Amino acid sequence: MKQKIIKVGNSAAVTLPKEFLRQKQRNMGDRSMRVKDEALSSITTVAPEFKKWLDAISIKYEEAIKELARR
Repeated sequence: MKQKIIKVGNSAAVTLPKEFLRQKQRNMGDRSMRVKDEALSSITTVAPEFKKWLDAISIKYEEAIKELARR
């Protein structure tokens, strides 16, 4: 999905279609969402298999990782 970056006050924002939010089980006001830039995701210095595994672990244990980061 390609979205346009818009100006909101002194900040920048990206709008997300309602259908996308529904599919990702997100709601207005949710605090975080992973956003992956296609240009950056192709740049890697690790094996693709390891990156795929690490991404899966990061998603699976996202809440536990956030809790550990708060401590």
